[in-house]
Amino acid sequence: MNSNDIQYLRYLRIGHFINAGLLFLIALFPVIHLGVGIAMVAGMFESENDPPPVFLGYLFVGIALVIIAMFATLGVLNLIAARNLGEYRNWIFCVVMAAVNIMFSPIGLVIGIFSLVVLLRESVKQLFEHGGQPRTGQMPDWR
Repeated sequence: MNSNDIQYLRYLRIGHFINAGLLFLIALFPVIHLGVGIAMVAGMFESENDPPPVFLGYLFVGIALVIIAMFATLGVLNLIAARNLGEYRNWIFCVVMAAVNIMFSPIGLVIGIFSLVVLLRESVKQLFEHGGQPRTGQMPDWR
């Protein structure tokens, strides 16, 4: 096992926490569209001469809710991946989240690529298989 693997996994864990925070922040951007859509559905724009159609308000609300749910879910999944990186478990989940993070640049791209580089090492796979205990081939001294 490479002595730097554990340190690299710690750095990746911090990066996943940062990426999760940014995803939660991005999830807040469509709240403005959600508010405008709710105002359209409630009829707050009907005092104008030519009010927007109601279906447009529903469209604003629907798209905003989908985007908020998507980014919030990705943020939660990044938090779970960060926890798993710290506990050296669920290697497949961590690899999948690294691949998903590549879609979100710039931070997700960097975190995703570095995560894949580190997680695909044989020594890191063994670390995850044995729950953080490096495989030494020696029996423990029980005396």
